[in-house]
Amino acid sequence: MVTDENLHLSSGERERYSRHLSLPGFSESHQLMLKASRVLVVGCGGLGHPAASYLAAAGIGRMGLADGDVVETSNLQRQIFFTPSDLGRPKAEVLAARISALNPDMRCEVYSRHIEPADARAVVAEYDVVLDCTDHFAARYLLNDTCVALNKPLVQASVYRMEGQLATFLCRMPDGSRSGHYRDLFPDPPAASQHTDCATGGVIGALVGTLGCLQALEVVKVLTGIGEPLANRMLLVDGLTMDMRTISYSTSAAKSTSPATPRAAGRPASGMKEISAAELREWMSGQQSFTLIDVREPYEYAAKNLGGELIPLGEIPGSVDRIPKEGMVVVMCKAGVRSAHAIHYLTSAHGYTNLINLRGGLLAWTD
Repeated sequence: MVTDENLHLSSGERERYSRHLSLPGFSESHQLMLKASRVLVVGCGGLGHPAASYLAAAGIGRMGLADGDVVETSNLQRQIFFTPSDLGRPKAEVLAARISALNPDMRCEVYSRHIEPADARAVVAEYDVVLDCTDHFAARYLLNDTCVALNKPLVQASVYRMEGQLATFLCRMPDGSRSGHYRDLFPDPPAASQHTDCATGGVIGALVGTLGCLQALEVVKVLTGIGEPLANRMLLVDGLTMDMRTISYSTSAAKSTSPATPRAAGRPASGMKEISAAELREWMSGQQSFTLIDVREPYEYAAKNLGGELIPLGEIPGSVDRIPKEGMVVVMCKAGVRSAHAIHYLTSAHGYTNLINLRGGLLAWTD
């Protein structure tokens, strides 16, 4: 998005970005778009580290870094720009110093605080695209809703143990409209019992780094117009098997005009029905009639299952006809997170009202 007619690349910049400029379909004008762009990275941890680093190296002109945390020893396992000498220092300040050294031509703004509802609009309005590199649902929904209000593209990634997901929301489509946003997939935040952060659930640093790098790639595509961003699609990554797949989803506009995808009548605005492992055992040993859907991957199902019908999460959009809308349907996965995602999608996109999440998933059942 070149707005300054006097903007140009110096001879040193042409040399620095020569590997970009030698790409088929990537010209000097594309590099100038990156130089003219303003990118906000919210969260300077495992995702923000590689995302900010590769964007700085790619030639982003101005970058904002927002994070209210300080460096802790447990961060060093995956947040590779931090060293033991940084312990106790604000993450945003340390990361800003590192990437400024990487690319001195880039202007860096530091927000050593968490983005709050009171200032989210003012901060986001200063940038062309936002990266959600947080691990808190409150921040995720705040950033989404702010970007919706301001028509700002949002590149969001998250990691749960050995699984990751990535999507680009609100990017400009060929017809001038905007692609879907986070609430199209997950209309309401999950219950607190379904949120496990990396401190309690664990995480492999290399997987977080992979997702952060993919976020940077999505930003480059959004800013330059090359390739196809993950618009109205979500990438799912299984770090154990290296299985990667994308799922498509319906946007709010499509759902509001399509009689086949109404919002579930009478469903509460937040929360979902849940069943404990103990209650499910009683159902299975008694006369209770229900359907059990397992949204894990085939290799997980083969290792251990409860006899439910296997429909991996990535196949849910294309397998809706296999999931009954009558009677009680219990949805399960390993820990209750993927099943919650499946329920959010089926409820918002296909009007289901009879879905029940197995709280804690197979882990709770085993315990």
